[in-house]
Amino acid sequence: MSDIISINILELASELAERELKLILGDKSIFQSDNDCIIYTDDAQDVFNELYDEYYSLIERIQEPIWTKKDSDLAIKEGWNLYESQGSEDGDLQVQRNDEKGLLRDDLDAWRIVKTQKLQHHKKAMSMLKARNINEYNRILNCI
Repeated sequence: MSDIISINILELASELAERELKLILGDKSIFQSDNDCIIYTDDAQDVFNELYDEYYSLIERIQEPIWTKKDSDLAIKEGWNLYESQGSEDGDLQVQRNDEKGLLRDDLDAWRIVKTQKLQHHKKAMSMLKARNINEYNRILNCI
């Protein structure tokens, strides 16, 4: 059984940004005194903000679920899969019927399967759509 570790993204991004800031600018040149309070210099604050944004985005991306070969194999057995449709007006990530298997009539049948969220790969597909293609996610939620 694996343990679930909870990480505060704000704190982690801040800690990582401050460590890198100190490597870039050095300990002494990043702080200034202001009425008995030690704060970042303006330059240091600008660099920190950029680093923080980079680390925060990276941590968020790492937390996104990944569609594995196992997930894909399970979905294909049901007649559908998650597909990258780069440049599509319907969004880059989509649930579509697997044409090679021919088990489903159309994408709407695939959506109905995923919408049930009965199996783990259905839930993962919905989670990924919610994060990466909210329009597709909403279309599936609203399909009959």
